[in-house]
Amino acid sequence: NGKAKFSTWLCAIAKNVWLQELNHKNKNQQLKDSIKNASTTFYDLEDEYLKNEDKVMFFKKAHQLSEDKREILYLRLLGDLSFKEIGSIFERTENWARVTFYRAKLEIRKDE
Repeated sequence: NGKAKFSTWLCAIAKNVWLQELNHKNKNQQLKDSIKNASTTFYDLEDEYLKNEDKVMFFKKAHQLSEDKREILYLRLLGDLSFKEIGSIFERTENWARVTFYRAKLEIRKDE
């Protein structure tokens, strides 16, 4: 309209420039954050290989255990069962399951 003061017009321009700058900084920060998150989720192939090798060694050693020890080990570690539940499966006590699990761990660690 041309009815507004020059200072009002100048303040409106300054406000818009300031908002654009904030938006630009926000976008840059979002980009930096996404790059940072992407780099942390990237995994090292060598670490993955070593983890897999550890799993293979564990299962090789577990395979050499007696059947009861091996089954208790699997039920506890893979099945996430309590010692009480494991004892009831074998129709034994909770303490028997706990001691047998401990002995199985000792046998596996013996060769390390």
